[in-house]
Amino acid sequence: MNVDDAAAILGLARSPQVVGAILLAVLDWDTPAADAIAGFLVEKCRNGKLIALVGAETSASTDWARAQRLARHALQGGIADRDSAEWDATMSFFRASVQHGHANRAAELVVELVLREQWMPIHEALLAAGGDRDRLGRLAPEVRAPTEEILAFLQHQDLASEREVQPRRGRRVSAAPKPPMRAKKTAARKSTGR
Repeated sequence: MNVDDAAAILGLARSPQVVGAILLAVLDWDTPAADAIAGFLVEKCRNGKLIALVGAETSASTDWARAQRLARHALQGGIADRDSAEWDATMSFFRASVQHGHANRAAELVVELVLREQWMPIHEALLAAGGDRDRLGRLAPEVRAPTEEILAFLQHQDLASEREVQPRRGRRVSAAPKPPMRAKKTAARKSTGR
């Protein structure tokens, strides 16, 4: 399969998003056109970044090379909206990377994608999770606080299920921490309904 084949398949599909997800899931990464096809699917499919990030997260435990390539396509240029499913999937990918022993490799990916400065607390938390815990003490307080929050999220152990706990009042709450650094809605965004 090549990019033209992928484009033809998406063009014929009633649900291109579903077909794009399936194509990414069955993509043979050993073929020369694999990266071009993945890049095309991430770009052309609605929610392509989200699909690739979920694939990267699920691959982190068994096939780091596949996870890294999917994440690379999804994170190219970063994630613009930190109050989105894509941001949550990004943080879940990093968490899976840490949980499966790939924290340093994930930090290298952040550097490779030229996101180190923009995502400094994430990068520092990945390095700390990879074994360099002394670096936290060398960080400025304004970087250390979000880094420690992210590190706590990345090292949370309940990866397999975000199980819910039943408090006394009958409300259901998640036992797992929420992904950190969610953007706060501004008054302007609230007034426009966005």
